[in-house]
Formats: sequence, C-alpha cells, structure tokens
Amino acid sequence: MLRKAVERALVKKNYLLDPEQSTPHHVQTKWLHDGSYRSMAIADLRVLKRSESELTLRVLFEEKGFMSGRWDPVDEIGSDTYDMLMDEVSLEAYRVLYEGG
Repeated sequence: MLRKAVERALVKKNYLLDPEQSTPHHVQTKWLHDGSYRSMAIADLRVLKRSESELTLRVLFEEKGFMSGRWDPVDEIGSDTYDMLMDEVSLEAYRVLYEGG
C-alpha cells in the first residue's frame, strides 16, 4: 500500500518512475528536467511490523553549470520540498486505503 502511494505521489509531481532501478522496497524516478535544473526522487521502504512501515525519501537536485555544461549537486534543498512531498504521499496512502488497494 505504501509503495503504491509513493508511486502515485511521485507521478503527480511529474516524475517518471524508473522500473529498471526500482525494486519492491526501492522506488526511483528518472531525472526530471526543468531548465538548467534537474531532480530525482528515491524512496526506500522498510516493513517494521504488519501494520507499520518506514519510508526514507531522498530528492537529488542538480544544476547545470553555465560554462561547463556539467551537472553539479545543489548543496541544500529546503525542508518544505520534503514536507510537501511527504504530505502528498500521506494523502495518497489514504486514497489507496479508501479505494481498497
């Protein structure tokens, strides 16, 4: 259920899932390009108990150098970015539960 919610939340944020890099407990997207920036989302899921799971969400954010053309990591991503994405995952989890799977 959590994996489905994560996938749906990422797709709503315009990320394309990367099936070659994803496993049942790991969801990875392809790079999402926006001008001279790109981002990728990576979610790792771990089952703790029957009704309890842990989600680790990482967002990689890179900027293309003006002269070099090389992609360089952006050092800091605001916590609001993670908060919005986690809120979307929570909403999708409720929707998945409501829809029955």
